[in-house]
Amino acid sequence: MYNVQKGNVRDDKFLTGLSVRYTNNEFVGNMYLPEYPVKKESDKYRIFNKDGFFKGAPKKADGAITEEATLTYDEGTYSCYERAIKDIVTDRAMQNADAPVRPKIDVTNFLTEKILLSQEIDIWALVLGTSGLESGSLYSDLTSTTAWIDGTDPDILKDLSDAIVTISKAIGKRPNQISFTTEVAEAITRDPVIREILKYNTASLISGDAMPATLRNMKVIIADGLWNTADEGQDADYEYIMKYRVPIAYVAPGDNLTLGRTFVSAGFKVVRWRDDDRQGEFIKVNKVYSPKITNSSAGYMYKRVKTGTSNDD
Repeated sequence: MYNVQKGNVRDDKFLTGLSVRYTNNEFVGNMYLPEYPVKKESDKYRIFNKDGFFKGAPKKADGAITEEATLTYDEGTYSCYERAIKDIVTDRAMQNADAPVRPKIDVTNFLTEKILLSQEIDIWALVLGTSGLESGSLYSDLTSTTAWIDGTDPDILKDLSDAIVTISKAIGKRPNQISFTTEVAEAITRDPVIREILKYNTASLISGDAMPATLRNMKVIIADGLWNTADEGQDADYEYIMKYRVPIAYVAPGDNLTLGRTFVSAGFKVVRWRDDDRQGEFIKVNKVYSPKITNSSAGYMYKRVKTGTSNDD
């Protein structure tokens, strides 16, 4: 068994740069929980309370003592964990490649994609879990109207309006972002009321993807990220990561008021080492991070937008 010695493992700045720049537009988790670099893998962070934010300053009589106002906050904790994956590029693969560096680039992109997929699933597992949007009053299962997909006379615009009002009354700002899969988007474009609006506002109802860039002044993001739900060794069964779910949120990167943060203590890093027994070189990609909800009031989640779906979907 070939032992990996410390001196045999070396950073690859070129391949690390590929990982850092690699993107998948179908993954939208970082838009809702933008990455925030931290120096410590575990630490506390502040969750600011709304106490006092929506109260003005009192009148001050001449010579009177100025009243005090205190910024109040709760403390949350994060604990980063590492996602890592490796693959081997054999000498034979390098020798038979048209471009000698291509096999290493392909493997690096493949491994990076797997970590990005894991991070996307981690974020939505958090948002949809007991500490996310579905844990409080902001969760809706569309009981007030009919499901958007396969439903009878859904009132989609009313549902959007309800979410906008709920968020704006909770944080004092209108939501600015909404995401859904192509399946949900197609259901929206089939809604007769929305079709009438699209017919007079866009020419892409027939020729293009039909969805406007914004919907009720919220940026529309199509999130078709897929994952294989089947067990290892079984036939693949692909499904949307955001199956039958529609998140609506106010997101402002760099601002205290956003849905959450993804604390990153170590970004993408690519290392490689030689394995003489297998006659090749291992490439490992890793990232250390932790997503956290910091303001559930900034988001609203429609979970079941298809008729007959269960709470587990």
